[in-house]
Amino acid sequence: MIRPMPTPRPMPTPRNARLQAQRATRPPLRDRQLGELVNIGPFTARRLQSIGLRTPADLEALGAVEAYRRLEAAWPEDTTIFTLYALQGALLDLRWDALPEGVKDALGSEVA
Repeated sequence: MIRPMPTPRPMPTPRNARLQAQRATRPPLRDRQLGELVNIGPFTARRLQSIGLRTPADLEALGAVEAYRRLEAAWPEDTTIFTLYALQGALLDLRWDALPEGVKDALGSEVA
């Protein structure tokens, strides 16, 4: 009797494997500074601090959508939908471009 070949599992791409390894070694959000979060560099961290968000816990408590709204009110010309994706990704410890399309669509609907 001939058995069918098992379906091969997709091989992790080098980028995904690297990101998963980095994520496994990072401290929890609450133990990091804003600028240490994924997608949040020094520029964005300073802007978040200027609207009253000093820690990742502050961002988590307020939520990505409300933080985005506050940033958009302060800097309407510089704040794009990608800012919202970056904030949500920071809370999920994911790069903004790795957010599932369904999450991006839901976020876009909330701020439309």
